[in-house]
Amino acid sequence: EEDFYTDIWGTWLSGYMPVYTPDGMQRLIVGLDLTAASVLGRERQYLLYLLGAFALVIPIAAIAGALLGRNLAAPIIELTEGARRVDAGDLAYRVNIQTGDERQELSEEFYGMTQRLRETVEGLELRIQERTKEVETRSLYLEAAAEVSQATASMLDSEQLIREIVEQIRKSFNMYYVGLFLLDETKTWAVLRAGTGDAGQKMIARGHRRKVGEGMVGWCVANNQARVASVAKEDLQRASASELPDTR
Repeated sequence: EEDFYTDIWGTWLSGYMPVYTPDGMQRLIVGLDLTAASVLGRERQYLLYLLGAFALVIPIAAIAGALLGRNLAAPIIELTEGARRVDAGDLAYRVNIQTGDERQELSEEFYGMTQRLRETVEGLELRIQERTKEVETRSLYLEAAAEVSQATASMLDSEQLIREIVEQIRKSFNMYYVGLFLLDETKTWAVLRAGTGDAGQKMIARGHRRKVGEGMVGWCVANNQARVASVAKEDLQRASASELPDTR
Protein backbone atom coordinates (compact mmCIF):
# COMPACT_ATOMS: atom_id res chain seq x y z
CA GLU A 1 0.00 0.00 0.00
CA GLU A 2 1.44 3.32 -0.98
CA ASP A 3 1.50 6.15 1.52
CA PHE A 4 0.77 9.52 -0.07
CA TYR A 5 0.95 12.85 1.63
CA THR A 6 0.89 16.50 0.63
CA ASP A 7 3.96 18.68 1.12
CA ILE A 8 3.93 22.37 2.03
CA TRP A 9 3.59 23.34 -1.61
CA GLY A 10 0.51 21.14 -2.09
CA THR A 11 2.30 18.37 -4.02
CA TRP A 12 1.30 14.79 -3.46
CA LEU A 13 4.37 12.69 -2.68
CA SER A 14 4.89 9.07 -1.96
CA GLY A 15 6.78 8.39 1.21
CA TYR A 16 7.83 5.02 -0.18
CA MET A 17 7.14 2.94 -3.19
CA PRO A 18 7.96 -0.62 -4.30
CA VAL A 19 10.53 -1.13 -7.02
CA TYR A 20 11.07 -4.47 -8.75
CA THR A 21 14.53 -5.54 -9.80
CA PRO A 22 15.27 -7.77 -12.80
CA ASP A 23 15.32 -10.84 -10.59
CA GLY A 24 11.78 -10.13 -9.48
CA MET A 25 12.69 -9.03 -5.98
CA GLN A 26 10.78 -6.11 -4.53
CA ARG A 27 12.82 -3.26 -3.14
CA LEU A 28 11.71 -0.25 -1.15
CA ILE A 29 12.72 3.32 -2.04
CA VAL A 30 12.03 5.90 0.63
CA GLY A 31 11.48 9.46 -0.44
CA LEU A 32 12.40 12.29 1.91
CA ASP A 33 10.75 15.66 1.87
CA LEU A 34 12.77 18.33 3.66
CA THR A 35 11.53 21.80 4.39
CA ALA A 36 13.59 24.87 3.58
CA ALA A 37 13.67 25.79 7.27
CA SER A 38 15.25 22.46 8.19
CA VAL A 39 17.84 22.82 5.40
CA LEU A 40 18.71 26.36 6.47
CA GLY A 41 18.90 25.27 10.07
CA ARG A 42 21.30 22.48 9.16
CA GLU A 43 23.37 24.88 7.08
CA ARG A 44 23.55 27.31 9.98
CA GLN A 45 24.66 24.47 12.21
CA TYR A 46 27.41 23.48 9.79
CA LEU A 47 28.40 27.14 9.48
CA LEU A 48 28.70 27.41 13.25
CA TYR A 49 30.85 24.29 13.28
CA LEU A 50 33.10 25.78 10.62
CA LEU A 51 33.35 29.12 12.43
CA GLY A 52 34.22 27.34 15.64
CA ALA A 53 36.87 25.31 13.85
CA PHE A 54 38.34 28.48 12.32
CA ALA A 55 38.25 30.21 15.70
CA LEU A 56 40.23 27.31 17.16
CA VAL A 57 42.67 26.81 14.27
CA ILE A 58 43.60 30.47 13.69
CA PRO A 59 45.13 31.07 17.19
CA ILE A 60 46.93 27.73 17.01
CA ALA A 61 48.28 28.61 13.56
CA ALA A 62 49.31 32.07 14.78
CA ILE A 63 51.15 30.62 17.79
CA ALA A 64 52.81 27.96 15.65
CA GLY A 65 53.79 30.58 13.09
CA ALA A 66 55.24 32.84 15.79
CA LEU A 67 57.26 29.97 17.28
CA LEU A 68 58.48 28.89 13.85
CA GLY A 69 59.39 32.45 12.92
CA ARG A 70 61.24 32.89 16.17
CA ASN A 71 63.11 29.64 15.63
CA LEU A 72 64.10 30.73 12.14
CA ALA A 73 64.94 34.31 13.07
CA ALA A 74 66.88 33.63 16.30
CA PRO A 75 70.08 32.43 14.55
CA ILE A 76 69.96 35.39 12.17
CA ILE A 77 69.56 37.75 15.13
CA GLU A 78 72.49 36.04 16.87
CA LEU A 79 74.68 36.40 13.79
CA THR A 80 73.70 40.05 13.48
CA GLU A 81 74.64 40.64 17.12
CA GLY A 82 77.95 38.87 16.55
CA ALA A 83 78.72 41.07 13.55
CA ARG A 84 77.89 44.16 15.61
CA ARG A 85 80.15 43.05 18.47
CA VAL A 86 83.03 42.26 16.12
CA ASP A 87 82.58 45.60 14.38
CA ALA A 88 82.83 47.24 17.82
CA GLY A 89 86.18 45.52 18.39
CA ASP A 90 85.13 42.53 20.49
CA LEU A 91 87.01 39.89 18.48
CA ALA A 92 86.68 37.31 21.27
CA TYR A 93 82.88 37.19 20.97
CA ARG A 94 81.54 33.82 19.83
CA VAL A 95 78.21 33.28 18.11
CA ASN A 96 76.53 30.34 19.85
CA ILE A 97 74.13 28.62 17.44
CA GLN A 98 73.30 24.95 18.02
CA THR A 99 70.86 24.06 15.26
CA GLY A 100 72.77 21.21 13.65
CA ASP A 101 72.32 22.60 10.14
CA GLU A 102 73.81 25.16 7.78
CA ARG A 103 73.14 27.98 10.24
CA GLN A 104 75.41 26.34 12.81
CA GLU A 105 78.08 25.81 10.15
CA LEU A 106 77.79 29.48 9.22
CA SER A 107 78.25 30.52 12.88
CA GLU A 108 81.34 28.31 13.19
CA GLU A 109 82.82 29.79 10.03
CA PHE A 110 82.06 33.26 11.37
CA TYR A 111 83.88 32.45 14.62
CA GLY A 112 86.85 31.04 12.71
CA MET A 113 87.01 34.21 10.63
CA THR A 114 86.98 36.43 13.74
CA GLN A 115 89.74 34.33 15.33
CA ARG A 116 91.93 34.70 12.25
CA LEU A 117 91.20 38.42 12.26
CA ARG A 118 92.04 38.57 15.97
CA GLU A 119 95.37 36.81 15.40
CA THR A 120 96.17 39.22 12.58
CA VAL A 121 95.34 42.27 14.70
CA GLU A 122 97.31 40.95 17.68
CA GLY A 123 100.25 40.22 15.40
CA LEU A 124 100.13 43.76 14.02
CA GLU A 125 99.90 45.22 17.52
CA LEU A 126 102.88 43.15 18.63
CA ARG A 127 104.90 44.26 15.63
CA ILE A 128 103.98 47.89 16.32
CA GLN A 129 105.06 47.51 19.95
CA GLU A 130 108.33 45.92 18.89
CA ARG A 131 109.00 48.63 16.33
CA THR A 132 108.11 51.34 18.85
CA LYS A 133 110.44 49.81 21.42
CA GLU A 134 113.16 49.50 18.79
CA VAL A 135 112.78 53.15 17.82
CA GLU A 136 112.84 54.21 21.47
CA THR A 137 115.98 52.14 22.09
CA ARG A 138 117.71 53.62 19.05
CA SER A 139 116.73 57.07 20.19
CA LEU A 140 118.23 56.43 23.63
CA TYR A 141 121.40 55.08 22.03
CA LEU A 142 121.71 58.16 19.84
CA GLU A 143 121.23 60.41 22.84
CA ALA A 144 123.82 58.43 24.79
CA ALA A 145 126.25 58.56 21.87
CA ALA A 146 125.76 62.32 21.65
CA GLU A 147 126.47 62.66 25.37
CA VAL A 148 129.67 60.60 25.02
CA SER A 149 130.82 62.72 22.09
CA GLN A 150 130.04 65.93 23.92
CA ALA A 151 131.83 64.81 27.09
CA THR A 152 135.01 63.77 25.25
CA ALA A 153 135.16 66.40 22.50
CA SER A 154 137.37 68.81 24.45
CA MET A 155 139.91 66.22 25.67
CA LEU A 156 143.32 66.21 24.06
CA ASP A 157 145.15 63.67 26.22
CA SER A 158 144.62 60.25 24.56
CA GLU A 159 144.94 58.28 27.81
CA GLN A 160 142.42 60.48 29.58
CA LEU A 161 140.19 60.36 26.50
CA ILE A 162 139.92 56.54 26.33
CA ARG A 163 139.32 56.32 30.08
CA GLU A 164 136.55 58.88 29.83
CA ILE A 165 135.02 57.19 26.78
CA VAL A 166 134.59 53.78 28.46
CA GLU A 167 133.16 55.38 31.60
CA GLN A 168 130.70 57.51 29.64
CA ILE A 169 129.59 54.50 27.58
CA ARG A 170 129.05 52.39 30.71
CA LYS A 171 127.08 55.16 32.39
CA SER A 172 125.02 56.25 29.38
CA PHE A 173 124.09 52.72 28.27
CA ASN A 174 123.76 51.32 31.83
CA MET A 175 126.25 48.49 31.25
CA TYR A 176 127.94 46.10 33.65
CA TYR A 177 131.42 46.67 32.30
CA VAL A 178 133.09 48.38 29.33
CA GLY A 179 136.66 47.79 28.18
CA LEU A 180 138.70 49.26 25.32
CA PHE A 181 141.42 47.25 23.54
CA LEU A 182 144.12 48.54 21.21
CA LEU A 183 146.47 46.50 19.03
CA ASP A 184 150.14 46.46 19.99
CA GLU A 185 152.88 47.36 17.54
CA THR A 186 153.26 43.77 16.31
CA LYS A 187 149.49 43.56 15.50
CA THR A 188 149.49 40.27 17.38
CA TRP A 189 147.86 41.21 20.67
CA ALA A 190 144.81 43.25 21.58
CA VAL A 191 145.80 44.96 24.83
CA LEU A 192 143.29 46.31 27.36
CA ARG A 193 144.02 50.05 27.64
CA ALA A 194 140.93 51.22 29.56
CA GLY A 195 138.28 49.45 31.66
CA THR A 196 135.56 50.60 34.01
CA GLY A 197 135.42 49.98 37.75
CA ASP A 198 137.74 47.98 39.99
CA ALA A 199 137.67 45.08 37.53
CA GLY A 200 139.08 47.27 34.77
CA GLN A 201 141.87 48.62 37.00
CA LYS A 202 142.85 45.11 38.11
CA MET A 203 142.99 43.74 34.56
CA ILE A 204 145.02 46.72 33.34
CA ALA A 205 147.40 46.27 36.26
CA ARG A 206 148.08 42.62 35.33
CA GLY A 207 148.45 43.45 31.63
CA HIS A 208 145.25 41.81 30.38
CA ARG A 209 145.36 41.07 26.65
CA ARG A 210 143.93 38.73 24.00
CA LYS A 211 145.77 37.25 21.05
CA VAL A 212 144.30 38.24 17.70
CA GLY A 213 141.90 35.48 16.64
CA GLU A 214 141.44 34.09 20.17
CA GLY A 215 138.50 34.79 22.45
CA MET A 216 135.59 37.03 21.46
CA VAL A 217 137.76 40.16 21.53
CA GLY A 218 140.53 38.55 19.41
CA TRP A 219 137.92 37.19 16.99
CA CYS A 220 136.36 40.68 16.55
CA VAL A 221 139.78 42.19 15.83
CA ALA A 222 140.69 39.44 13.36
CA ASN A 223 137.36 39.57 11.52
CA ASN A 224 136.78 43.32 11.85
CA GLN A 225 133.16 42.86 12.94
CA ALA A 226 131.05 42.67 16.07
CA ARG A 227 130.26 39.44 17.88
CA VAL A 228 127.24 39.24 20.21
CA ALA A 229 126.45 36.39 22.59
CA SER A 230 122.97 36.51 24.11
CA VAL A 231 124.13 33.83 26.58
CA ALA A 232 127.84 34.29 27.13
CA LYS A 233 128.64 30.80 28.43
CA GLU A 234 127.19 29.23 25.26
CA ASP A 235 129.66 31.05 22.98
CA LEU A 236 132.55 28.63 22.46
CA GLN A 237 134.80 31.47 21.28
CA ARG A 238 134.52 33.35 24.59
CA ALA A 239 137.43 33.43 27.04
CA SER A 240 136.16 34.55 30.45
CA ALA A 241 137.94 36.86 32.86
CA SER A 242 137.94 36.09 36.59
CA GLU A 243 137.41 39.77 37.40
CA LEU A 244 134.05 39.75 35.62
CA PRO A 245 132.06 36.86 37.20
CA ASP A 246 128.65 38.41 36.49
CA THR A 247 129.09 38.64 32.73
CA ARG A 248 126.13 37.02 31.03
